Amino acid sequence: MKIVKDKIKTMKNIDTFEGLLEKLMISDENKTILRMIYKEHKPLSYIADILGYSEGTIKRRHKQCLKLIALNVDDFYI
Repeated sequence: MKIVKDKIKTMKNIDTFEGLLEKLMISDENKTILRMIYKEHKPLSYIADILGYSEGTIKRRHKQCLKLIALNVDDFYI
């Protein structure tokens, strides 16, 4: 998972990141979570407060998204 996180963090072009999100078969809310983590650099506790979930739920959803990206990494060209 760390490799996937590092690749996402180093995406310099916002279009590349948004393209990745568009290809993922995840909810808009999960896309928002990824944007807040990787592009807005918000802490998980802040995201949880804003979206009305526990921090544990945000961590779990983030991890699920990373697993999906890792499983399909060749398709996303990251």
